[in-house]
Amino acid sequence: MIIEKYDKDNIYFTSDTHFRHSRIIELCNRPFGDVEEMNEVMIVNWNRVVQPDDHVFHLGDFALGGIDEWSSILERLNGKIHLILGNHDLRTISQGCPNEFVEVCMQKIIAVGKQQIILNHYPMLCFSGANKKTWQLFGHVHSSQKNAGK
Repeated sequence: MIIEKYDKDNIYFTSDTHFRHSRIIELCNRPFGDVEEMNEVMIVNWNRVVQPDDHVFHLGDFALGGIDEWSSILERLNGKIHLILGNHDLRTISQGCPNEFVEVCMQKIIAVGKQQIILNHYPMLCFSGANKKTWQLFGHVHSSQKNAGK
């Protein structure tokens, strides 16, 4: 397997942005009045940090809606965006893939400097390299004070 190598100075990881998902505001107690405000604040904050040539690994659940809605968000975001598919992404991707992503895959192993990292949407108890100090980065798990203990 070829493991792609990235420079630690221009790489970012995120997950579960849920652009265009109005219910996520209530479900995860996000501090927004409506989905339009949430989308705009997240786009501004993203672009404040990420430069056009940076690599962003999005670990799933990017957005709701179809390809056109996804593209309208993606064309406003800085960076070369790699999507690791999440459960909410599968319906949209089954209709086709927005051209704005560098790649779309279910799982990926990369190296940042000498650190090997496995990327997935779901946490995994067992994964390749777990006994060799490979890091695992994932999304999917949402929590808040409101949902704690349920």
